[in-house]
Amino acid sequence: AVNLPIGFDTNGLPASVQFIGAPFTEAKLLRIARTVERELNFWSVEPRLSVLTK
Repeated sequence: AVNLPIGFDTNGLPASVQFIGAPFTEAKLLRIARTVERELNFWSVEPRLSVLTK
């Protein structure tokens, strides 16, 4: 299984998706996760820090 951050929800909280595969398919799962990560470009998005003060 691979858990991948995908952005923030409407409240500014982190959201993620989990990919689960058959036994011994880790390489395939990692390729899928990397493709999604590249397409979403999640790491360039700054979180809203005001969410932390509520």
